[in-house]
Amino acid sequence: MKIVLFLFSISIVNYSQTDKFDWLLGEWKMERANSYTIESWKQAGVNTIEGESFTLDSKNDSIIFSESLRILLMNGEYFYLAKVPQNKLPVAFKMSYYHDERIVFENINHDFPQRIEYSKISNDSLRVTISLINKDKSQRTFNFRKR
Repeated sequence: MKIVLFLFSISIVNYSQTDKFDWLLGEWKMERANSYTIESWKQAGVNTIEGESFTLDSKNDSIIFSESLRILLMNGEYFYLAKVPQNKLPVAFKMSYYHDERIVFENINHDFPQRIEYSKISNDSLRVTISLINKDKSQRTFNFRKR
């Protein structure tokens, strides 16, 4: 009687579900006349990237505005969560559009913004646009450079 022995090797590869947003990772800076904003993103798990944004006074580096950010995969859909000091809970925006270098998140029930768009302009340039859904005069655009 012959005994045949087969050995199987199983590799478990932990692919990130947020790798489509890799171009967003890193630290970005936008400068204005009297202030500057730093927004940074890092991988925080298989289904999550975390970010933070600070706007500081150019004269004394005091914080004018801050928010905690997160993009995560929940129940097969991507969400952008923004937590600002004046709100008890984060505000969720559901991804409504994705292409290689452009992401749009929307929440029609939020006062402002209702739409957040990230666009990769180049490897070291990023544009963030916030607006109402109808893109009226309240639209604001922020141009960041990678640090």
